[in-house]
Amino acid sequence: MSSSSWKKEEITRILIDGGKIALRHYDAPTSSTKPDGSIVTNADGEIERLFQTKLEDSNRSRFFLGEESVNDRDECYFRNALANELYIVDPIDGTISYASHIPAWGISIGFARRGVLCEGAIYLPVTQELFVSENEFVYRVDLNDWSDSGSELKFERLNQIPDEYAADGVIAITQEMTKGGRISVPNPVYSICCAVLPLAYLLVGRVHVYLANLKLWDLAGGLAMLDKLGMKMIFISGETAGLEISGEVYNLDFNSPECWKIRKPCLFGHRDAIAEVSRFVDYP
Repeated sequence: MSSSSWKKEEITRILIDGGKIALRHYDAPTSSTKPDGSIVTNADGEIERLFQTKLEDSNRSRFFLGEESVNDRDECYFRNALANELYIVDPIDGTISYASHIPAWGISIGFARRGVLCEGAIYLPVTQELFVSENEFVYRVDLNDWSDSGSELKFERLNQIPDEYAADGVIAITQEMTKGGRISVPNPVYSICCAVLPLAYLLVGRVHVYLANLKLWDLAGGLAMLDKLGMKMIFISGETAGLEISGEVYNLDFNSPECWKIRKPCLFGHRDAIAEVSRFVDYP
């Protein structure tokens, strides 16, 4: 990485390299079951190792939190990470879709400085769409007509979407929320087992509100980008969660299997839309 810890061009190229790995294994990935019952593929591990090599430098205060290697680090490491610069990576979000060859998966990188999320990026290799932030702006990169043989990357700056409720807007919801709660909203509802698609689609107005109960690496690539476009993460109880990786928002008990998970389900989107949709959510 350059002297600056986050440059959109460098992050974009790292994500493209990760996408190449994912697509190379996509037709026939090998998978195994983790202790929590979820699955992991060979592509998850290979992508995470690539990102860790390129991003981490703990001697210079750049730390790394990856879903697949999180248990390899101790509490001291993560407390230092939250006090310095931290890359938060989900090498394949939507692994069950990926392993089943369903195109509902992607790769994400979030970046926090002193415990506050400030930048993010999401790459959807199947559709070749990439979203990345830098400073106050969010950009979309369409890689369908791009070649990595020296071609210049084209960054299209995204504009804010109007903050208003739309009855025909799609409400995305996680599997956990679908199975454990009830949403009787009149909107069309899309239940999906990955976070990167609804988070990315919020940026461009394809998804109206996202209802989820996630871990930090699921949302880190998207949350700072949403915030730059005027959208928020709000607990279903009404409090704004914000960008700080704090114990009020996340379980930070490093000995708990629930560590890094948001403490209550949240709605992602514009405030007006969230306020309307939240009236129809029933979750214990």
